[in-house]
Amino acid sequence: MISASLPEDCRKALSAFGHEETPALSPAEIAIWAALPDHPGLSPGRYFHHLSELAAALAAAYEALQAAGHDDEPETQRLALKSAFIDDHGYDVDAAMPGDLQNYDLVRVIDRRRGSSGALALLSAHAARALGWDMSVLDMAGAFVLRLGQGLLFAPGDGCKILQAPDLRRLVKDRHGPAAELSATYYKPLSPHELLVSFFNTLKFRQIEEEDYEAALQTVSRMKLMAPDEYRLWLDEGVLAMRTGQPRLAQRALEAYIEQAPDPRDQHDARLLLQQVALMPDA
Repeated sequence: MISASLPEDCRKALSAFGHEETPALSPAEIAIWAALPDHPGLSPGRYFHHLSELAAALAAAYEALQAAGHDDEPETQRLALKSAFIDDHGYDVDAAMPGDLQNYDLVRVIDRRRGSSGALALLSAHAARALGWDMSVLDMAGAFVLRLGQGLLFAPGDGCKILQAPDLRRLVKDRHGPAAELSATYYKPLSPHELLVSFFNTLKFRQIEEEDYEAALQTVSRMKLMAPDEYRLWLDEGVLAMRTGQPRLAQRALEAYIEQAPDPRDQHDARLLLQQVALMPDA
């Protein structure tokens, strides 16, 4: 159940991230802050400490591989990630229940050692960047892929399997149909803010699929703190406020969206929604 309000320390962390061009906290740390209000009584220190443990385990695994004769290269880094995350800590993608909402809650992911590809990408990227590695996260049509250096692409979890062009094409087709093809946009590394928006958008879509519009609305509220320049979130908030019977919130959100949306057609569509809001009780 999504908490309806955010503690002040959580709100400050999300808002600071959203307003920093180069955030002080990593996307993984922010995802933990975003999940904590749904777990009253849990100490954040335990989960932030676990991030440090993962980075230390990754460094130790990498040193062991080099001592065994492996070169200082992206492939050795990939093997170290597999050793530290999968072999030693038992992390993996939740293939049995991929749609389970727990897979997008980083607190539960850490507790269970199971999660979505996005959750494992957040954790892997945090540890790799703590060591100064050149790692980026790609969004392949909703499937998150890790890249080391300029060309080594692999799956977070799933044995850290190397992904070639046919594997990536299959990911895209699985999500967008047989006519879908790879494009250059899929290879663009996500910024910290883009990474969190993509991650929480997936959670939002899952919540909407389950018709838990209150939870989806709270997710959007948190996303707005993390990514205040993402104007489309105002439309999401407006639509979800309508779904949850909150006409005043819907009106404010849609009006804000109309002010920011660059496409006149999108503005027109939002004005049509505003007309529906005016017909709602207590509007």
